Amino acid sequence: MLRLIILSLLLSACSITGENFRYAKLLKLNEQFQFKETILKGKTFDLFSMQKLNGSKSLVVYIEGDGLSWVNRVTPSSDPTPINPVGFKLARIDLSKADIVYLARPCQYVKNQACNKDVWARRQYAREIINDYISIIEELSSSYEDLHIVGYSGGAALARFLGSVEKLKVKSIRTIAGNIEPNEFVRLLNLTPYESSVDFNNVDQNIKQISQTHYYGLDDKVIPLQMHQSYERRHGDNECIKVIPVKATHEENWESFWQNNYALSLNC
Repeated sequence: MLRLIILSLLLSACSITGENFRYAKLLKLNEQFQFKETILKGKTFDLFSMQKLNGSKSLVVYIEGDGLSWVNRVTPSSDPTPINPVGFKLARIDLSKADIVYLARPCQYVKNQACNKDVWARRQYAREIINDYISIIEELSSSYEDLHIVGYSGGAALARFLGSVEKLKVKSIRTIAGNIEPNEFVRLLNLTPYESSVDFNNVDQNIKQISQTHYYGLDDKVIPLQMHQSYERRHGDNECIKVIPVKATHEENWESFWQNNYALSLNC
């Protein structure tokens, strides 16, 4: 069983990060929304979580983006906690009747001894990270009838991979401004490949019968438009998959869009 540690009872093995002001900003964003802070313990990493549970039979898990993983193209950040936590901003305005759980990425808001710059700069999709998400989400969803995953930015790759894990029984995947194909992402931008990454090559095949909606920003300067456009061409005959352009940048206009589009509508 996972140990859930209430944030106010921090153990010596983990500590709040985000230079405090980023954590304080998250708490400010939570005012009036009544999410509860929790730290979820994986085998390797601690994941910061915000949860709003009301006894629903459905669970929606929101996964944050990479955050401040790089200061510039060549300099990794000392702290990946997002300055603008778009993933949480979307989770908090989800007013569906489902239970809502927001998951940060490893070393965002909370660090333990496993945290180092390689974790958020080069190993975002390493097997030990994926395994922690699998075990945590499996435990979180064990008492629910339906599990749905929403991934923002780099969290989109996690959402798609987790959807391919059969035992999780994910019913839908939605991505926002998402790095939906990490291998294609590094190729298009001529970046160094991710280190120790899980194999994304079979994900498409394994999730082709799962309802998917991928929203991308027409003015996004971070995620190449070609990635989503190519994905749509390849899967245009699959009724389970929708790829939808939105008038948005990578971080802006998603809140106003999501206020009218958070409701789940299964494609297949």
